[in-house]
Amino acid sequence: MELLTTKTLWYGFDPSAEQLDVTVAKVDEGDKLTYKKIYFTGRTFASGRQTRICAHICQPNKKTNKSVLLISPSGRENIYQEIRDIAERGFVAMAVDIDGRTENSCGTMYPEEVSYCNAIENK
Repeated sequence: MELLTTKTLWYGFDPSAEQLDVTVAKVDEGDKLTYKKIYFTGRTFASGRQTRICAHICQPNKKTNKSVLLISPSGRENIYQEIRDIAERGFVAMAVDIDGRTENSCGTMYPEEVSYCNAIENK
């Protein structure tokens, strides 16, 4: 068994080495707020497989320079409502999915090399 620490997990990782390759999966525009679900590249492994990070963004339709990155504990069901509440206060709010595959959804897409990151595999 390999013991993972933050040091071993991020060893050799250069966040500026790869393009983000952002894909917009969903957009809901309202009168006051806009919600987006996006995917971007997190890491490419030696096999060529990539981690595609899922993020939820809610922002006021009025321009703002205030932003919040929400790092939420695993298993949060109401993430949309949480970022909406923050956006209603004038902030661009972004929540990054860390759960990956769960029983109810698929957010961040982890390749086989790090499939242990999927919540469904860690009950």
